[in-house]
Amino acid sequence: MQVTLTVNGEELTREIEPRLLLVHFLRDTLELTGTHWGCDTSNCGACVVLMDGMPVKSCTVLAAMAGGHEIRTIESMEQDVARHVNELRRAHDRLPLGIDRTLSRVAREYACALARRGTLSHEGPSRQSVGDQVKAAGKPFRMVGENLAWNQNAQNPASSAVNGCMQSPGHRENILQAGFSETGIGICRRGSAYYFTQVFLRPA
Repeated sequence: MQVTLTVNGEELTREIEPRLLLVHFLRDTLELTGTHWGCDTSNCGACVVLMDGMPVKSCTVLAAMAGGHEIRTIESMEQDVARHVNELRRAHDRLPLGIDRTLSRVAREYACALARRGTLSHEGPSRQSVGDQVKAAGKPFRMVGENLAWNQNAQNPASSAVNGCMQSPGHRENILQAGFSETGIGICRRGSAYYFTQVFLRPA
């Protein structure tokens, strides 16, 4: 059967199996892996997406039932963070940051590690820093920075995270640092809480 729906602002039509879950449609068909298949019990909330602006657990919704609806995933929220940060940079006469896929992967992985731990820390379990993670991903750099944030039950989680970072001197410095030219953004959801990681880079 065919299904037509709007995902992150783009109208799509795909052939699907009638019993395909929305979470698998997003992850496997559209390769939007920010939506997680987490628990097999529909309790963890890792698979939550917005359908017509309302949160739904995509592991409990058939893709066919999403036909005619608008779906927003974590990837859309990551784009919102990037857009907001670049608007701030332009307002302060800074060049916009380019999105780097490798940095985005590093950021997403770390955001999900933070979500599993339920806390913010600039050091991983093995005390690795953001520089260590970026080097391990094969990205040489002259300068690197990292912003972390989290919020819960925020009406606009992306804007709330960026606005909160602008209130922190160190995080604000990263956002407005003229020397950075690339960024990667990762967001992971745990229950009703969102964990944000943004990596900033000046390549070598």
